[in-house]
Amino acid sequence: MNILYISKIDGRPWIGPTYSVPNQVAAQSQYDNVFWYNIVDSGEDAGKENLKIWRELNYYHDLKDFPSQKINDLPGPFNNPDLIIMEQGYPFAKDKIRREVFKSEIPYIIVPRGELTTTAQKKKKIKKIIGNILLDYHRFVKKAVAIQCLTEQEEIGTKNKWNDVKIILPNGTELHNVKHNYSDKKSLNGVFIGRIETYQKGLDILVDACEIVKKKLKASKCHIHLYGSDRENKLAPLLELIEQRDLSDIISFHGPVFGKEKAKVLSDADFFIITSRFEGHPMGLLEALAYGLPSLVTTGSNMRLEVETNKAGWGADNNAVSVASAFERLVADVDNYQKMSQNAVKLAEQYSWDAIAQKSHVNYIELLQKRRREK
Repeated sequence: MNILYISKIDGRPWIGPTYSVPNQVAAQSQYDNVFWYNIVDSGEDAGKENLKIWRELNYYHDLKDFPSQKINDLPGPFNNPDLIIMEQGYPFAKDKIRREVFKSEIPYIIVPRGELTTTAQKKKKIKKIIGNILLDYHRFVKKAVAIQCLTEQEEIGTKNKWNDVKIILPNGTELHNVKHNYSDKKSLNGVFIGRIETYQKGLDILVDACEIVKKKLKASKCHIHLYGSDRENKLAPLLELIEQRDLSDIISFHGPVFGKEKAKVLSDADFFIITSRFEGHPMGLLEALAYGLPSLVTTGSNMRLEVETNKAGWGADNNAVSVASAFERLVADVDNYQKMSQNAVKLAEQYSWDAIAQKSHVNYIELLQKRRREK
């Protein structure tokens, strides 16, 4: 099967698709004939190193290779592939390649990465309503052969008004041979790693929850370390909120971490936190589980069910009271951390990139066969 992947990612290291898309395409290349067309040229300085690495891949191409942004100008068979995978949709809202895909007869799948869920649609609501109607985005999604959701929770949160056909194919992760020792713990260190985006990441919920259980967190010597890039100038108000709530000795900020530095942070931590209001399929959480970290997750993380079912952490609703209750269970569960750490690794094993690529291959063939039968 000839698959054309179309993306618009500039390689910035704090963006989830910078990791998920290349790994997805690489894994799929073991089962299908793939061509990755990334609609960028140079991008920001922070992403140039990743672009340099991608350009060494024989299936990767961007606007430096094919500047026209036209599928017809790509080499065969990818100028008329069997299937197009659109990595997200809104980033292409005004790009001519989206209009070309929409007008063509080539079947395409959209991987919205959470952007079509009811919660995500509330963010920048007016702008999205305009895009959905005036830029024909709603019809673009409706015509797709399927929406590829990353989790069951995302599928539930994505209403059928967008498209009746939805498949679930998650992000993947690499496993890490890290052994945590939770015996005789005198303190607890939790980590959050992600963009400093207060609303989506629920960092205000985290602060409010910590205020509710401040005494218990202090008694347990529990400290929460925030690591992330402040690309939207949300850090200053967040730090001010932390100080106002007298939580500076419980919550601290350390800036972004990548590569070996991030690996050390995850190896040294005791647990992971993600209090997001909405996500696609959070790479940070998958990576934390692969490092054996029990995780406190909200419903908006889209992995609450899996974490709770596999006893790999603590689930909470998207509000401060529920997250505070999860923190109470977290500090009381220290004796169970070792087993929960093992469970986290077992859960991560379900998300190997190779297993996902095999499943994707089967799902894509079934969708195309169904489409041919219906024509």
